[in-house]
Amino acid sequence: MYDKNVEQKSNFFLTCIKMTRLLNFNPKKHLSMKQILLALQIVTVFILSSCNTAENLDAVSSNYSTMDSIQVHYKVHGDGENTLVFVHGWGCDLKVWDNQFDYFKDNYRLVFIDLPGFGQSDKPQIEYTLDMFAKSVKTVIDELNINRTTLIGHSLGFPVCRQVGRQYPDININICNVDGVYLRFPKDSLAYVNYKHEMSGFVNLFQGKNYNQNVKAFVDQFIKVNTPEQAKEYILSTMTQTPQYVGSSTMTNLFLEKYWTEDITTIPTFSVYAQNEELAEDHVEYLKFLFPNTSYYEMDSVGHFLMMEKPLKFNRMLEEFILDNEID
Repeated sequence: MYDKNVEQKSNFFLTCIKMTRLLNFNPKKHLSMKQILLALQIVTVFILSSCNTAENLDAVSSNYSTMDSIQVHYKVHGDGENTLVFVHGWGCDLKVWDNQFDYFKDNYRLVFIDLPGFGQSDKPQIEYTLDMFAKSVKTVIDELNINRTTLIGHSLGFPVCRQVGRQYPDININICNVDGVYLRFPKDSLAYVNYKHEMSGFVNLFQGKNYNQNVKAFVDQFIKVNTPEQAKEYILSTMTQTPQYVGSSTMTNLFLEKYWTEDITTIPTFSVYAQNEELAEDHVEYLKFLFPNTSYYEMDSVGHFLMMEKPLKFNRMLEEFILDNEID
């Protein structure tokens, strides 16, 4: 049976032998400065290559970036020419992208972010807005000196990525919209009032003493008959742990009308949604109106967490989009 640890130990042993030969090691002789520098180079190369051998996302070391005294947790892996930045949705954390790490880790530089209030990022008693979330993504991007990237946003993560593009046009980005949230306020006055009323009723579910019960009901709708056990376990165990002040504030601010103006975004975009009878009839048409430079696809037999449910299919489509829209 193949053992990664045995291979790494063997590599280290071979490196030591190589060093000894190169240094022509003799314990009775002093090493020259040239020999010492050569040894350091070999060890440095070996250590750096070992750092990029994480088998899963959990094994990647944590980093923290400071935004307005808030510690934003993120993980970074790889050194490919293309950088992919992954942004999770409401109630989730960066672990939701574990299947994407496995697929892209060898050829791309990968960045996974815990939005403030979620995962291992700080959870202060503040207002959780799309502006704040976008700023946290920008803070990590700046810390890593990224000036061009593909942002991949799931659910809430999609409007966060869109807000990054709006607020920070100096960053050269593409966007992958994974079953993303978007709101469409009616222009008809009566329909507008009804829509606002419905949205208010939904937001109220995250307020008050029935929060935990309502969140459980909200989360349960993401579990389908064919949802893989690993995805089901993640959804139920992670989303239901969202602190009420974080979950309520996030939902309240997400539904603010100011974030849903119909400004046109020419950023190259790939939108992939789960087939759903509840999608508006002109859903695709409206997305292409907002994002004229978008490609669209629907996946069957999946729910909201499609990148966990059919990871290989999703990953191949995402990679095709990345290769077809390489950023200069």
